[in-house]
Amino acid sequence: MTSTTGASPQGFECSRKDRMPPFMRLITIRVPGIRISSFAVRWMLIWGTFAIGALLDGRFGFGAEALRTVGHDMQRLIFLTKERPGAPSKFPLLRDYSVDVHIWMIGVITVWGGEFMDSLSRLIPRMRSMGSLQVLDQQSFNRHLLRANNRMTRGEIHVATITVAVLLSALGSLAYQRKGIYGFFTPAGQGLDAFSLKAWSQWWARPFSQGSLPWLFWAVVGNYADLWIGYIALEVTVFFFRVRKLVEFRIDGLNSDGMWGWAPVAESVGIGRRIAVAASLGLGAIALIASPSSYYYLALFPLTFVIAIGIFLVPNMFYRAARLQFFTWPSGAGPVEHMLHAIQRALVPERIVRTRDFIYQVLLTAVPGIIAIATAVKDAVQIKR
Repeated sequence: MTSTTGASPQGFECSRKDRMPPFMRLITIRVPGIRISSFAVRWMLIWGTFAIGALLDGRFGFGAEALRTVGHDMQRLIFLTKERPGAPSKFPLLRDYSVDVHIWMIGVITVWGGEFMDSLSRLIPRMRSMGSLQVLDQQSFNRHLLRANNRMTRGEIHVATITVAVLLSALGSLAYQRKGIYGFFTPAGQGLDAFSLKAWSQWWARPFSQGSLPWLFWAVVGNYADLWIGYIALEVTVFFFRVRKLVEFRIDGLNSDGMWGWAPVAESVGIGRRIAVAASLGLGAIALIASPSSYYYLALFPLTFVIAIGIFLVPNMFYRAARLQFFTWPSGAGPVEHMLHAIQRALVPERIVRTRDFIYQVLLTAVPGIIAIATAVKDAVQIKR
């Protein structure tokens, strides 16, 4: 929902297309049909631009030798063999397996990111219409909401986010030069440093090659999406904390939406959880193939984990307060009221985000980071030796 000049804001304006960079407006467009169609369109678009860049540079990976090398890599990955053949140091597009992780992660995060922004833009109006959010001081509430919207739609925020995304993407490209993913591919009897430099010079997306442009573009898009979603989630959380004394959260006793008036919150939380899990799994896969010196990737894990924890704690904190108030009965209530109270306590859940869902989310966000960090530290120790 957008607000006009001089009008009171109705909700968060984080989904305003007119304040997004052009490429973000493009990739957040919904494709008609089921969600998988939106994923597929983005996957094909990203892969297509990568393929064009690699083909223009003659480094796609066609040919009997390249296909045999890819087949042997797959055999080692599937059967976990320790054999390291005398594989060539050529790294065309088909052999850069980190690309598959990037394509998957960017595709799902941009789709869910667009849904997340749309869900947040409708959050406040839907909660108010269902009676789960009661504003006690409308003027002060509007003032805080207007300030939050101004920050979220300010051009400087997008410029700063894009700048950080470009920096992360450039560092990611340089990580290939500094041993990159080559520890897995280094043939027996060859030093990792020498092999890495030779392999990097033949990497399909090395800097200033034809493939570097689409690689860098989509890396910036992916990093921007991660950073932007995290910022919006933080902004919304801070807003509700600031207005906590200006509003009153309630339970819809009629349960008109099937979640006691909290279906809008559950929808936003569910999308946010999926994004956090996808980002963590993608970062885990990328960190595992990055060099031990690429600690900037590992630094993103705490951020993702904190956001995942916040998605669980903040909504539950407000929901439990509303539930407690809902079950505050007058001391003189009779037997019928007490029986009704007991039935409602059994029906209304204690948390809007179930504990088992939270544990599942923590495992999916923490385990990849722990594995990636442990692997990086282990490789760093071995290299120093």
